[in-house]
Amino acid sequence: MFFFYFSIIRMVRYQVIYKFLRIRTGPSTEDECVGEYEKGDIINSGGIPFEGDDGRMWVSYTGGQTGVTRYVCYSEPGTQYLRRI
Repeated sequence: MFFFYFSIIRMVRYQVIYKFLRIRTGPSTEDECVGEYEKGDIINSGGIPFEGDDGRMWVSYTGGQTGVTRYVCYSEPGTQYLRRI
């Protein structure tokens, strides 16, 4: 008997609600910062927030021009940086 598992990746959109948000190479503030988003910018992600090793919630996405996975902080205790739209 064969079982198949199909995963449907649904695009999730987030809007930056903080004055700026750093783009990182990994899900930690220790990872390299490669850019920034500004308040009001839209991020298209293929996933939902996940908890990083640093206790913050992170969102990952694949850069449209580079094809490289990048990470932005969704929230940390007491501060939310993104909202789902």
